[in-house]
Amino acid sequence: MTSRAEACPNIAMEALAAGCLCVSTDQPPMPEFFQKASRYYARGCGGQLAERIAELLAVPEDAAQKLRAAARARAAEFTWQRTVEQTVEQLRLALYGPPFFRG
Repeated sequence: MTSRAEACPNIAMEALAAGCLCVSTDQPPMPEFFQKASRYYARGCGGQLAERIAELLAVPEDAAQKLRAAARARAAEFTWQRTVEQTVEQLRLALYGPPFFRG
């Protein structure tokens, strides 16, 4: 992921679900999506991006398999049920405010 801004990057979800070895910018919200399933580089730092790619290309196969499993596990956390629950909760907050403000 090298874009400067993303809201909900489908490509991140697809990469995780496919068990890809991931490199992403540290620009929010990317760390929120990838968490520990990615190597990060500072936004705008092409040299650091190249270093992270080289690091992953040099990973031994057994370590790569662990990284792939971690990516798939992270993708599995993004379920439709969780999406519905969090969307409904945000809509409730928008309509009624936080619980401690309710009368």
